[in-house]
Order: sequence, then C-alpha cells, then structure tokens
Amino acid sequence: MIKSISIITPLGKNAIAFDKEQKQKIVLDIAQLNIKEYNSFDIEITFTVPISEFRNHDYTWVKFNVDRVANTFSPKILKLQNNMLVQFYCGDLTQNCLLR
Repeated sequence: MIKSISIITPLGKNAIAFDKEQKQKIVLDIAQLNIKEYNSFDIEITFTVPISEFRNHDYTWVKFNVDRVANTFSPKILKLQNNMLVQFYCGDLTQNCLLR
C-alpha cells in the first residue's frame, strides 16, 4: 500500500524507513529527525494505489482531482482507488505519527 515516506524540511528531503510488511498500521518516529529545529515541514507519502477521494472538513467525500488542504480540525482520511481507507493522525511534535 505505501511505496515511500519522506520528510521535507528547508534542508531537503529525507526518506523515512518503515516496515513495509505492516499492512494495517505504520508509526513514524519523527523524534529522531530534530523537527523542532524548523518552522515547518511536510510529510510526503507515496501510495502504490492512486488516491481517488478525500474526506473534506464537512465530512463529505470529494474527488481528488484538484489540490486539497487537510484542515487541522478535521480527520485526514483518504480513499484509494481500490476503496481502501487511509487515516493519518499526528499528535504534537513530541509524539509519533500514526498512519492506518
């Protein structure tokens, strides 16, 4: 399901190692990346199956044919073309991020 995960900071793009055999849940340990040194960072996740829909802030499914912003106050849920749902949760920067 997941092809690659990268953290993008002002200093560049860093690939994150993860267990590709774990199909149901992946935990990213971002504590080792010294993220607190940056004002912002992006997490780039590449899936093996294309994304078809995104659950919007009003809990409706919208097509993924234009750029979307994942609002802080709504769950980040994607639907892949094979109908698999992917949910992303990240606590504060002292915690791990969870992708399931």
